[in-house]
Amino acid sequence: MRHKLINHVDSIDIIINKLKEKEIFTFVRFGDGDYKIMYNGSVGETIGKSNRFLVTKKFRKELIDSYNIEDNNYLIASVINDLSTRSTFRTIDESRLPNLQQRNKMLIFGCLMDTFIENIQKFKEFSNEMCKTTTMLVSGYNHPNLEKAYGEIKHYIKVPQQNSYSNIDVWYDEILKNLDKVDKVVLSAGFSSRIIAKRLWDISKKITVIDVGSVTDMLVMNTPIINTIPLRSHLTIYETKILQSLSELLGYKAESSLPVFQSRKKRRRKRKITLSARRNRNLINKRR
Repeated sequence: MRHKLINHVDSIDIIINKLKEKEIFTFVRFGDGDYKIMYNGSVGETIGKSNRFLVTKKFRKELIDSYNIEDNNYLIASVINDLSTRSTFRTIDESRLPNLQQRNKMLIFGCLMDTFIENIQKFKEFSNEMCKTTTMLVSGYNHPNLEKAYGEIKHYIKVPQQNSYSNIDVWYDEILKNLDKVDKVVLSAGFSSRIIAKRLWDISKKITVIDVGSVTDMLVMNTPIINTIPLRSHLTIYETKILQSLSELLGYKAESSLPVFQSRKKRRRKRKITLSARRNRNLINKRR
């Protein structure tokens, strides 16, 4: 796939500008796990170290259908061709992918998460716009911290923290029943977020839908919730930066609720991330 990715700042600016202009749009993200679910032959496998989704034929088809929507107001972010430090691009075997909609440019997968870690002032531009409207949160948990980034949460729909597609029709019905009570839908439901974005797009283009992913995890780093969810490695590796950004967003010093990890493990993981970024660059250069 030879699309170019819009950089982090320009990607989040596109979202911010649409929020400012009160446009109705959908923003959805496709990472390495999403592409692996779309692989030919993936049905029956369990994908996602943290999310643990069982791939069914229907699930795979819905994910592909979500990716193949082509509209200026259906914003898709991708990890393929992402050379940034935290990218998982190199883990994807593109030869195993089905025929997918090709695009010249796409937003970058980590634009929200990476901006929160590296550029909290830019993230606050996003959160300031989000806070002007009411929210339906679809997630495995809820906490007042989240309203600082997503706006007033008028309705919360709880989903399983792993394999949430297994009962998606149950909680999707709850979304539909309460859709007219909010201005936008914020999704933090793993791979199921892409499915919900697609379903809502198919039935109604009258509400904004934003897939925020694991930004939600970072927003509860100072709460006991963080120790009840599957822990992603970036939360420990970038713990100091995340807490600095969280403190800025909350307006007071946020103390970590994570257990203490050995610094040696963090250094080892950072070295792996550096090597991964180098391999990503080499892979792109070979394809040019």
